[in-house]
Amino acid sequence: MQLFQDAFPTEAAQATAANDPTILINDQTVLRATATFLRTVVTRNTPFDRFLAGDNNALNASERRGAQMFFTTAANGAGGAGCFTCHSGPMLNKQSDDADVAGIGGMSTRISSTSASAITRSRR
Repeated sequence: MQLFQDAFPTEAAQATAANDPTILINDQTVLRATATFLRTVVTRNTPFDRFLAGDNNALNASERRGAQMFFTTAANGAGGAGCFTCHSGPMLNKQSDDADVAGIGGMSTRISSTSASAITRSRR
């Protein structure tokens, strides 16, 4: 409870005034807390990070097939999983069309980075 009070002082004050802890701990504040934590979980220099940065030898053949599925559309029998349509951006975590997370924390919901499919086409 204390961590939520520290993280969300406005909601904590409202919860105290109304004697209603659900104003402080609810789906919205749990989602915001989780999103804040997940933004701290950053990988550095993994094989996949190196692949995305342009190192064609960073992944083995099986991993490259997985990356191809990730970055290839699932539509029209293209053979991919289409993951990149939701998971894009520098950390592959932009989900702008997900109503549960779009706009949380005041972040822009527009995806402006180079598309993942453009990255992998240049790696074939």
